[in-house]
Amino acid sequence: MAHQLDGALMAGYRPRCADCGQARLVSIEDVFGAEPEAPDASVDPAAYEEYDGQRWSRREQLVLELAGTCDCGGRFASDAPLRCPKCRSTELDVEHEGSAD
Repeated sequence: MAHQLDGALMAGYRPRCADCGQARLVSIEDVFGAEPEAPDASVDPAAYEEYDGQRWSRREQLVLELAGTCDCGGRFASDAPLRCPKCRSTELDVEHEGSAD
C-alpha cells in the first residue's frame, strides 16, 4: 500500500499522478538540494521575509517538478485523488486519510 501514502514522509514527498494515481518518491535531499539559497536576513530583512513567506508554495512546486512525468504520461499533482491500485477508480471508501512517518 506504499503507493497510497500521502504527504511528506521522513524519506521525502510522494505526489500522485492525476491520471493513474501512481505515487513517486521525491527525496528530501533532492528537494533541499534544489531549493534556492535564502537571502541573509541580517543584510536584507525584506527579501528574507518574502523568501520565507513563499517557502512552502515554492517547495510544493519544486516537488512536482522533480517528480517529472508519470510512466503513464500524466502529471503529478499535490491534490491528485486517491485511486484503487487495481482499477484506478476514485470511488473508494476511505475511512481515514493521514500521514505515515
